[in-house]
Amino acid sequence: MKRGTRDRNRELDEQMQQFERQNPEIAEAMKVFGMSMKSYVMAVQATNPTKSTTSDSTTVG
Repeated sequence: MKRGTRDRNRELDEQMQQFERQNPEIAEAMKVFGMSMKSYVMAVQATNPTKSTTSDSTTVG
């Protein structure tokens, strides 16, 4: 495994551990239901879709 890949994997693992510490109830539910982080993110996005607006105007107001 390349060094860059190891570093990214380590960083991702640290972020997951931090998420689990900060959100123990969600982390436990994910384990109970066998959800991956990808599945969790997709579920959150489905229940809280973001709205994006585009414009060709340069006026801010």
